[in-house]
Amino acid sequence: MMTSKGTIQGYNGLSMIDGKNQIVVYAEAFGKGQEHDLLEPMVEGTKKNLQAIGSKHAELKKTKLSADTNYHTENNCRYLEAEGIDGYVPDQQFRKRDSRFDSAIQHRPKRKRKYSERDFRYEENRDKYICPDGKELSLEKRAGRTGDYIYRQYTAKEADCRICTIRENCLTNEKTKKRRLAIPLEKLNSSASQRMKNKIDTDQGRKEYSRRMGIAEPVFGNITYAKGMKRITLRGKVKATIQWMLFNLVHNIEKISHKNYMEMSYG
Repeated sequence: MMTSKGTIQGYNGLSMIDGKNQIVVYAEAFGKGQEHDLLEPMVEGTKKNLQAIGSKHAELKKTKLSADTNYHTENNCRYLEAEGIDGYVPDQQFRKRDSRFDSAIQHRPKRKRKYSERDFRYEENRDKYICPDGKELSLEKRAGRTGDYIYRQYTAKEADCRICTIRENCLTNEKTKKRRLAIPLEKLNSSASQRMKNKIDTDQGRKEYSRRMGIAEPVFGNITYAKGMKRITLRGKVKATIQWMLFNLVHNIEKISHKNYMEMSYG
């Protein structure tokens, strides 16, 4: 499994958690560090569990579902719409668009501003861009697509960028070989991903997503830190999933017993 610390032999334990009582309603272990493709199997597994107990909400229609930014993809957003689920899955840039985080930049270490499109001069008669160091970027792709935009791509020569004295102000990192500019031409019809962004950017959307922090994170904290169940010790997806389910079961037993105790004591 690929992680931020390199390739490891391990599993990614995921849980679907009830927002009312913090009960885990479905859990599964995956041999994937990236969670882009894991939203659908988690939702479908939840449906099967709810069907097994005869829940009238098994189809999850109009159910509010929050997931973190790792799950924000066009396919996942379309899937939630098709299933009639009221999803709140933010993209990685949603905090930058939130006015409440405007002052956050004051607390970040100061970095040199990277050259953007406005720092490049366009020569219309030659259909080329000139970089701040005077080198040319030629048209490489007439019509590409990124997100909801059709764009044209201009690219510099690798030899020019290799010897450039101001490359650190232009290229994203040392391994980048040459500068590219993607110039938007037109905006396409709104995608499911864009509709999700618009939804998250509303006051209601931010409010619903913010609830996730108080619902999901304490559960993982209880399992891994309070209970010390930090490591899956078995091999194979089936065995790993069973062990992860047992970890979640310990959490559920505690939650249910505590709830029953409180009802008997104060109900």
